[in-house]
Amino acid sequence: MDNKKIGLFCLHGFLESGVDSYYNFRLVLEKKEITDYLFINVQGHGINEDINDFNENLVIRQIEEEYTKFKEQYNEVYLIGFSMGGVLASYLAAKYGADKLVLIAPAFSYGFRIVNNNKILEVVKKVITSPEEPDNKNKNIPNRIQASLEKIRKELVDELYGGEEEERKRFLKRLKRANLNVFITFTRLINKIKRYLAGKNIDIPTRIYISSNDEIVPIEAAFYIYKKISNINKRIIILSNTKHRLFDSQIKDEIIEEILDFLYK
Repeated sequence: MDNKKIGLFCLHGFLESGVDSYYNFRLVLEKKEITDYLFINVQGHGINEDINDFNENLVIRQIEEEYTKFKEQYNEVYLIGFSMGGVLASYLAAKYGADKLVLIAPAFSYGFRIVNNNKILEVVKKVITSPEEPDNKNKNIPNRIQASLEKIRKELVDELYGGEEEERKRFLKRLKRANLNVFITFTRLINKIKRYLAGKNIDIPTRIYISSNDEIVPIEAAFYIYKKISNINKRIIILSNTKHRLFDSQIKDEIIEEILDFLYK
């Protein structure tokens, strides 16, 4: 690696933190003695913060302030973003520039495909049509639907986090505390950035990683931002043997090495 000062600015996913999204990535950085990096915690997502305070305007103000301050310290700055962080990284790249950009499953569109509408409708239909005493049937429907949907939520967390127990606990804690407005805020944040990016081109060498089996972000989201990259040094890498959390997958080492080769060689 050259001796010139390079900084790596990393943005995490929704309902996570920098530690959660980049745990395995950070281990590799430390092993390679790469120390000039920052994993920020987006507003509302910090350890001592309430996720229900999550606000799209405060998020944008925060990441702008932290990124511009970080950028002043280095000759070159690389941006990397996972999921929601991929959208935020794209925004910073378009507005403030960067020397290289890496997007991991950027959530420009989204939807929990493992917990799809058909499955939820099946739960509701099963509860409503199941045999029960007429006097108690309507009374118990809301509680029984809620119990079934709780089971679906557990399946979602199991699918996303597998055996990562500490990350699972932190995600569940935020998920349980989050009210409906948190998810509305997330939608407003993504839409606000997409409006900003409309008609803009990002002239930065870029790598975009997405899985064809991603249970949250569809491939179309990756192609949406890929089309906005005007630099000829751009690639979109579609993987089939992993899901949304690429840095926690069985091929994480291969993916991380490829990303670091792109960034630092």
